[in-house]
Amino acid sequence: MSRLSGASQADRQPNPSEAGLQRRSAMRIGKYLLFVLLVPLWASLLTQAQDHRGSIQGRITDASKGVIPGVSIKVVNDATNVQTETISNDEGAYLVALLEPGTYTATVEYPAFKTQVMKGITVRTGDRLTIHIQLEIGESADSVTVSANTTILETNTAEISQVVDRKFLDFLYIPNRNPVELAKLTPGVYGGGGSFSSSEQHQFTVNGGGDQTGGNAVTVDGGSITMPRQFGAMSVSLPGDAVEEVRVQTTMFDAAYGQSNGGALIYSSRGGTNDLHGSFEWFYRNEALNANTWMNNKNGLTR
Repeated sequence: MSRLSGASQADRQPNPSEAGLQRRSAMRIGKYLLFVLLVPLWASLLTQAQDHRGSIQGRITDASKGVIPGVSIKVVNDATNVQTETISNDEGAYLVALLEPGTYTATVEYPAFKTQVMKGITVRTGDRLTIHIQLEIGESADSVTVSANTTILETNTAEISQVVDRKFLDFLYIPNRNPVELAKLTPGVYGGGGSFSSSEQHQFTVNGGGDQTGGNAVTVDGGSITMPRQFGAMSVSLPGDAVEEVRVQTTMFDAAYGQSNGGALIYSSRGGTNDLHGSFEWFYRNEALNANTWMNNKNGLTR
């Protein structure tokens, strides 16, 4: 009887090879699930790293240069009335991030200090502005209004770039209605062009980054539109009416655009405002306005 009982217990013991196979299968499933979970996270972080939006940061102090923590900062987009709020930390530092290109009004409030209002703060595509604020002692009901009439110098980055804003798109002739053409307004950029549906429009060179033709990073609202297996060709391009700004970074940009071996072209698309607006274009072609051909001129023939 004991022999039979011992045999039955031996039969119930798992086969070593089967147990190893089960462990390996479980490990493979675990690795697969980890991969599935991490890929969206990695993709979201990559998108954030290439964010086209700007930010405002700085430090808030009193008249004695002492930092003030817990100060309320409200930044409002003048065109859309979208409000972004934050408070200063223990060191008096603040950061207002993810600001769409536009003009903003900032309101800074703290008990026992006068409210400070700063108007006309222009945030462009990819701007990292630094604005230090000094509050005055007084009643919160009292306010001090400051107007920013000049462009604020970026001191947070050493990158070399140029922003082609909406006024250039509105008042300059855009060949083939393609905003890529306006990248040539930046020193050191040449080549490229064609219509916004052309497969050759990415063939421009940014000399500042030691670029090979077509080897640039191109993003629209933070998402890459280049196709590496097609030598950097652009999968899609926006027409001029859909573009708010274009930032052309020629060199010294950060790791967010490390996949580029040249420069970076950063589109920011247009958004809505509280005012009704639109645009109209009319292209008129008439043979009566065409010039004579070169061969006709050579042979003395009229048009």
